[in-house]
Amino acid sequence: MSRLYSADMADSPRYAIYYAPAPGSGLDRFGAALLGYDAFTAKDLPFPEGVLEATPDWHGLTGDPRKYGFHATLKAPLSLAPGRTEAELVSACEAFAASRGASVEAGMNLAREGAFRQMKARGYRVTTQGVSMQRPHAVGFNRADAWVVDDWR
Repeated sequence: MSRLYSADMADSPRYAIYYAPAPGSGLDRFGAALLGYDAFTAKDLPFPEGVLEATPDWHGLTGDPRKYGFHATLKAPLSLAPGRTEAELVSACEAFAASRGASVEAGMNLAREGAFRQMKARGYRVTTQGVSMQRPHAVGFNRADAWVVDDWR
């Protein structure tokens, strides 16, 4: 039997890093069209011409990705190394983004007050909010120390 996450990860806060193209950019429009959903406007879109003819079950195949919008997972859920802090992780993400002319936007799970307060203290503002429950009642989820920092759109 394999486990999705190690027991060590289930007992500590987890973080993930994502990339989303700039709203309205060519890459954003391409991805939104293929998913049939614009995550920035929360509107369904028609699939590009010929997609459903070529792949009749395309709507079903893109159902899960459509929930999150077009993005790339740069780093799947991780735990911090011993002695490292959330502030160091956010600083590293900000430095990486700045070195590439990008910026960091952080969505916050308002059910995790500590994460919310830390991100607000760093100057992030809440433009979208939500409560994440990826696997309610499962080990490693739905705990006070399990923070979800995500791209809520």
